[in-house]
Amino acid sequence: MLSWVRPFAFVSQPSAAMAKVRSNPVAITDPTDPVVRLLHSVESESEGLVAVADRLEHLLEEKDLLYKLTIAPRSVGVDPSNRDGEGINPLNVLSLAGEIADVGLSYTEIGDKPICCEVSPGDPSVEEFNVKLSTDSGMADVPKDSIHYGSLSCSHTNYVLRCVAAGVPCEDELLSEGGHMSVGKIGRRDKKFADAVATGLKWKVIRWQVRFQYPAAIQLIQQARNVAGTMTRLETEMQGLLRLHSAASLYQSQGIDIPWALIKKRVLRSRPPFAASINELAHFVMSRSGGTAGVFLQHLASFVRNHVKSDRTSLPAPVYAAVANMQHQYVSLAVWQTAWMVPSEQVQAGGWRLRRCVRDGVGLWHARSFRNPAGL
Repeated sequence: MLSWVRPFAFVSQPSAAMAKVRSNPVAITDPTDPVVRLLHSVESESEGLVAVADRLEHLLEEKDLLYKLTIAPRSVGVDPSNRDGEGINPLNVLSLAGEIADVGLSYTEIGDKPICCEVSPGDPSVEEFNVKLSTDSGMADVPKDSIHYGSLSCSHTNYVLRCVAAGVPCEDELLSEGGHMSVGKIGRRDKKFADAVATGLKWKVIRWQVRFQYPAAIQLIQQARNVAGTMTRLETEMQGLLRLHSAASLYQSQGIDIPWALIKKRVLRSRPPFAASINELAHFVMSRSGGTAGVFLQHLASFVRNHVKSDRTSLPAPVYAAVANMQHQYVSLAVWQTAWMVPSEQVQAGGWRLRRCVRDGVGLWHARSFRNPAGL
């Protein structure tokens, strides 16, 4: 069971939003359907993840559920399913922007990697997710009703284009004029880069109906495309926590006992760098995530995204074990955050300075007023 679960109950007539959800396409479960059959091959591990994703995209295209379109950067946000809900890292976006400015934008390098999914009609969740990613993070603002697609890959590249178009603060001399990113300056050196800022990338677009007809397809494609890109950006520990929670909460919301052994096996399929700590990460998710909604885990993901340097990628397994077993929820979360912020040499397996982290964590708890879960 996931702790800190709040039961759900309907106490009045269904809202308009609920009625809209009820009108969405129903999931296709026919075992003779080629997409269902292909998705099942992944569950049974009879085929590899990336190869299945390639075939899946072809099947969706044959069903007119996938098409290609060049889309302006401001219309594409990060899909909440991308990297299992971790989203983009602002520091990595700025670093990538500098790399592109240095070596030049290459459409050959980008290839057919960009893939996104239409936002379901009336669903604000994708835009809300991107507002959270962009607020107070140095990223481009998200105007209301501007996000119509959620990216499943190439999210950092698209965010670079969004940031340039918005002229976000930047000190890189190849990107900026007057302390802000400048498409004019970029265009004088790299016309392709400037053109991409104006017109966007060419995307493979999955129709929104797939979110309901084949819900596992979106998750599979984003996972496969991110596995294929691990040479440039390894799967992070935070992403692992989010994947564990997403799978566990799905089972629990259906009233099914959580098969932790199976979930851990699936997470390890992508050979993540945190494989040796998978048991401790699962224990942490069980005790500290904040129920099926993952209210606390989402707050921790935001903390890592906005405050932890990108070269800090993990904590030792004993840290997760110790924090998971602490008595007080808010103190344990503050200690976990403190462990990310103190010098890495002070957080080593077998030599973790627990007393200092507890002392600093309690101070952080008081300073940041963690007592109000509604504000997380």
